[in-house]
Amino acid sequence: MELNYDKVTVSELQKRVTEAEIRKGHIGDDIKTKCFLLMEEVGEMVKAIRILLGMKIHSKTAKHDLEDEIGDVFFLLIAIANRAGIHPAKALISKIEKDDLKVYKNANAKD
Repeated sequence: MELNYDKVTVSELQKRVTEAEIRKGHIGDDIKTKCFLLMEEVGEMVKAIRILLGMKIHSKTAKHDLEDEIGDVFFLLIAIANRAGIHPAKALISKIEKDDLKVYKNANAKD
């Protein structure tokens, strides 16, 4: 049976991340370890974007698939949220609502 990605809830994703960490033996990793791994994966995601945009990269740089790298980043964000007891959907919606109240201006604009 094929998974309908449009109907997967954040809670289901949290559960899947936890189950995957248990299977792979990473459930005991602390939040600091997950943060370091997240930074590594963000770097790999940026390399994948550079490749997608046709930018130059070091010839010894491994090719990175953008979808895989976004998956890695998302996985680690959820793993960090799980360890901190933060619901990712609540955090994101709360942040969007706070940002809606901010007034942004062009940094180069003259007052």
